[in-house]
Amino acid sequence: MRLQVTHHQLNTHKEEEAKRKEQVIKEKMLAAKREVSEDAYHAMVGEHENRNRLEGEVEARNVAEALSVLAVKDAADADKHPEKFVDLPWTICLG
Repeated sequence: MRLQVTHHQLNTHKEEEAKRKEQVIKEKMLAAKREVSEDAYHAMVGEHENRNRLEGEVEARNVAEALSVLAVKDAADADKHPEKFVDLPWTICLG
């Protein structure tokens, strides 16, 4: 028994193959860049929450704010300008 294939069937098959090849090429390019597609990322990560941000969330806009949050001692005791004391050893030594 002979199967007959129409031109339309051949064209649709070629188009499907071209789409598959294009998808494989995209995946290889992403793998070469060490990137994954958005769907693959969500499949790997899932719906996990960032636990680092759940407790004690603090927003610091600059280094001084971040250090004030991380500081253990009182802010009143902290020296605001430690660069003033750079010359102190020289004045003691020479003075």
